[in-house]
Amino acid sequence: MSYLIIINIRKKTAQKAFVLFRHRGRRQERPRLAHVEDHCRAIDLILQKGRVGEVYNIGGHNERANIDVVKTILKELGKPEDLIEYVTDRKGHDRRYAIDPTKIHTELGWEPETKFEDGIKKTVKWYLEHRDWWMGIISGDYQTYYERMYDKRAILEYAKI
Repeated sequence: MSYLIIINIRKKTAQKAFVLFRHRGRRQERPRLAHVEDHCRAIDLILQKGRVGEVYNIGGHNERANIDVVKTILKELGKPEDLIEYVTDRKGHDRRYAIDPTKIHTELGWEPETKFEDGIKKTVKWYLEHRDWWMGIISGDYQTYYERMYDKRAILEYAKI
């Protein structure tokens, strides 16, 4: 979901359209959102109390349609909803990203603490305050760095095998 936030915050400064896929005209993508701090708490709990080799799905109780997320971001940024542009969906695009977090709830007692409304405000604020960090990632600089630092090393390591 962070891609949706980054892309839309980036476009905010240029007053560009916020793009959403049309699911055969229905616009019903519905991811389950969990704030990064809730994810971190869950991972910490899994590392401390989880069973070795077990899989724990981390999911929030904040299922929202992408259209509602984008409208909330626009509201936080003080931008009008007419910036939303709908584009044709790609074939095979998931409409729902719903995982079952029952195991982490029942076995480890984890529950997300951050409500969607609070989490989205904190997230938008963070991205606005840390523009230099994420612009380096989406500009391609990170990919260039990664390739320079790791691709050649990986090839050399593979050659030793």
